[in-house]
Amino acid sequence: LNRPHKNNCFNTEVCHKLAQIFHNVAEEVQGYDSNCNNDDDGSNNNEEGQLLAAVILTGAGKSFCAGADLSAPPNPLHQ
Repeated sequence: LNRPHKNNCFNTEVCHKLAQIFHNVAEEVQGYDSNCNNDDDGSNNNEEGQLLAAVILTGAGKSFCAGADLSAPPNPLHQ
């Protein structure tokens, strides 16, 4: 989140951008469970390279996220 001047509050634009990012991530890791073959020693034998295990969401500035931006709240009908 990169709206430190608004304590990283969500507005419609932020919601749309995050939805697109998470959609892209989901497409990249389709089949994660079926492709995650660990050997007895715990190493991963995936021939396609590293698999995503986590997504870390951070916020710029002093606050992670203070909630909805009440000056321009997200409209649930347009999300």
